[in-house]
Amino acid sequence: MTTRRTLTARFTALPGREAEVRSLVEALERDVNNDAETLTFRVFQDANSRGFTVWEQYDSEAGFQTHVHAAHVVRFNELLTPLIEEDASILTFMTPITTEN
Repeated sequence: MTTRRTLTARFTALPGREAEVRSLVEALERDVNNDAETLTFRVFQDANSRGFTVWEQYDSEAGFQTHVHAAHVVRFNELLTPLIEEDASILTFMTPITTEN
C-alpha cells in the first residue's frame, strides 16, 4: 500500500509584496495541479492578507520528492524567498487519524 503525503506550507509576504506573492503562488497552483503525482494543491490567503497557506497532498513520498525537485517548484522557491518574512516556507507534515476510503 502506498501512503499519501499530506502537508501544509505556510509563509508571510513582506509588507507591500502581497500581490507579487499571490501572483507567484497562483501560477504555481496551476502548474502543480497538472503534475501527475499531485492529488491536491490548494492555496489560501489569510484574513490579514499577508499570510498564505498551501494545502498539499501527493500520491506517495516519491511523488512528494518529485514535486520538490520539479523545475517549476525550484524556480518558485527561488523567486519566493526574497518576498517573504521567513527564510523558506514552513512545512507541517500531517498524518490522517482515520482510515482513508
